[in-house]
Amino acid sequence: MKTDSTVPVSLGNGAGGDGAPGAGPGFGQAVILDAGAAATVAVPPGFDLMRAEFLRQGPDLLLEAPGAAGAPGAAGEQVLIVDYFASETPAALATAEGGRLSGALVEKLAGPIAPGQY
Repeated sequence: MKTDSTVPVSLGNGAGGDGAPGAGPGFGQAVILDAGAAATVAVPPGFDLMRAEFLRQGPDLLLEAPGAAGAPGAAGEQVLIVDYFASETPAALATAEGGRLSGALVEKLAGPIAPGQY
């Protein structure tokens, strides 16, 4: 696992509560990790993996924390795992506190590749 950087990302409509880009809901800091060929990817310490929302972004996995504003794991805290779904067998996810989710479970939590198609 390699941490590449922390960058602002947008999941919202492009404007915050005051209309200014980058402010308000949908915006936050994302830690970017590279899944590579790792068997396990460790999320940053304090990130609430067990309550996070799992979102497919093409071959990438986006995790978004549900916590209260200002608390560790605050709402809007995001972890983007680049190329997570690019391998045949996705990596397990692990926390510094000892939590672990298998790649198969993460795939199910992230939903189908093409929602609504059969």
